[in-house]
Amino acid sequence: MKLIKNIPTIACVMLLVSLAHAQQRPQFTQYMVNNYLLNPAVTGAYEYADLRVGFRNQWTGFDTGSPRTFFLSGHVSPQFNRPKGPLPTIGTSDYGVKREELQDRRAKHGFGGMLFYDETGPLSRIMAYGSYALNFSLTQQLRASVGVQGGLIRYQQNNSELVPDPLNPTSIDPALDGNQSSSLVPDIGAGLLVYSKKLYVGFSSSQLLQNDLSYSNINIGGATNRLVRHYFLTGGYRLSLDKGKGKIDFIPSILVKMLEGAPASVDVNGRFVFNLNSDNHLWTGLSYRYDDAAALLVGMSVSKLMDINFSYDYPLTGIRTQSNDPSLNAGTFEISLGLRLSNYRRPYLHNLF
Repeated sequence: MKLIKNIPTIACVMLLVSLAHAQQRPQFTQYMVNNYLLNPAVTGAYEYADLRVGFRNQWTGFDTGSPRTFFLSGHVSPQFNRPKGPLPTIGTSDYGVKREELQDRRAKHGFGGMLFYDETGPLSRIMAYGSYALNFSLTQQLRASVGVQGGLIRYQQNNSELVPDPLNPTSIDPALDGNQSSSLVPDIGAGLLVYSKKLYVGFSSSQLLQNDLSYSNINIGGATNRLVRHYFLTGGYRLSLDKGKGKIDFIPSILVKMLEGAPASVDVNGRFVFNLNSDNHLWTGLSYRYDDAAALLVGMSVSKLMDINFSYDYPLTGIRTQSNDPSLNAGTFEISLGLRLSNYRRPYLHNLF
């Protein structure tokens, strides 16, 4: 009976300790249209100010405790009025990098920031970052960018949602001090990006400081809870399917995520981009996350100024049978909205204000 009473406490402790060996960064399906979320080297790499907001609801169908993530990101180069050409990850009709832009030997600076709010059951976190990148030419065909980011992560645990003894809701466990426990830690990351007119390869790492997290003054079995370094390797290639006319493109891409204490996670993606005219495009694709989920992705541009993207992940693990609503299969929905301001061909920034 004593063991049954302590099950919630034991589960909470296991969850907190597992942070040292599990995915500690927010997971996204649509990273291929916002690589900035993974790599600070993307900062200021486009020919416009790129602003994005999004929401992800993971394991839909559970009454409580399913992960939910909100994000807001933006980055720009002060030299955005000089054509630089965005990466082929953005999927718009004007993402091609012109030869004269690649040959431009001038270094360009980028600045950006992002904000995340992520919650899973009684645990939540707020992550705020600023970033800087230096973009420069390597050869007549290649450009590179080196970026860094720094910020703060605030973890919070709602102890009022954790009841050690279900038969005695007023019971208090000594490991749960007060209604809330929190921890504030700094974080830094770095990244490298190399790209051409049709190819991009990026590598980045976050949580380089590997800070300790503390929710309680009580040491449980000598266990420590800390942030671990995450590594992201990305790459993609743009193929023209209409003999170079630029109306239909296929963009295969890959993401490899690595962290201490867990097997590598591999995403393989393929997107078809239909460039309807200079202002509008549609794209659709599939993504497969090894031994985890398959996803359908769609997106469209409202104009050169705005695009909207949607994805649905279908889980391939046993969790889909645990949903309170079997019709939802514990799937994951993600939606994002993007604004591309101050394109050098059309000064949207001036038109908006």
